[in-house]
Amino acid sequence: MKTWAIAKATIGEAARKRSLLLTLALSLVVITALGLFAKYVGGRAMTVAKFAQLEASLRTISLFGAILTILVTMYAIPAELERRTVHTLLSKPLERYQFVLGKFVGCLLLVAMNIALMAIAAFALLVKDSPDLSRGLAQSLAVLMVSFTALCALTIAFSTFVPPMPAGLLAFGLYEIGKVPGLFRQMAEAEGLPPVLRAVSKGVYAAIPYLTPRVNRLNFEAPVLTVAGQGEAVLYVLLYSAACVVIALAIFSRKEL
Repeated sequence: MKTWAIAKATIGEAARKRSLLLTLALSLVVITALGLFAKYVGGRAMTVAKFAQLEASLRTISLFGAILTILVTMYAIPAELERRTVHTLLSKPLERYQFVLGKFVGCLLLVAMNIALMAIAAFALLVKDSPDLSRGLAQSLAVLMVSFTALCALTIAFSTFVPPMPAGLLAFGLYEIGKVPGLFRQMAEAEGLPPVLRAVSKGVYAAIPYLTPRVNRLNFEAPVLTVAGQGEAVLYVLLYSAACVVIALAIFSRKEL
C-alpha cells in the first residue's frame, strides 16, 4: 500500500510538468497530421498510405514515448532529494525500497497513460478504414511498452546517483545504442576508419550485450509479431529492467540523504 501511495503521488506530480504536456501535445499533433494525410490520399494509393501511416505512427510513438519516459523518470527521485521531502517520506515510516519501487511504478504507469493517449489518436484515424491495421497497432504498442519499461528502469537506476539531466542522457544513450549494435560492428570492421575509432567501436560492440537492454531484438514494426511471438526478446528486456530496478534499490539503500 505504501508503494502504491508513492506511485500515485508520482503520477500526480509528474503529470503537471509543462515539458511533459508540451511533448505529449506535439506527439498528438504529429500523429493526427499523419492520419489526415493518409485519409486524403485516394484511389489505389489508399492501402499503401494506410500502411505508411501505421509505420509512421509507430515511429512517432516510439520517439515521443522514449522522450516522455525520460522526462517523467529522470526527475522522480532527484526532485524529492532536492526538496528534502524524501526525509519526511522515509520517516513515516517508509522503507527505502518502497520509495524506489513506488517511483518506478508511478513513472511506468504515467508513461503507459501517455502512450494510451497517443494510441487513441492513432486508433481513431485507422479503425474506420483499416480495422486489421488497428489490431496490428495494438500488438505493436504492447511491444513498445516493453521497451519503455527498460528505459524507465534504466533511468531510475541512473537517477539514484547522478543528477537528472545526466541520468536522462545516459539512459537514453544506452537505450539507443542497444538499437544499433550492427553499426558499431561495421565501424569496428571498417578499414578506412582510424585505429582508435575502430578500437572504441569494437569495445562498444562487445559491451552492448551486457550494458544495454538490446531493444533491437523487439520488432514493433511488424504487426504479426506479437509480444507472445517475441517471447525470448521480451523476457530478456524484462529481466534487464528488473536488474536495473534491483541496482537502483541497492544504490539508494546505501545512499546518504
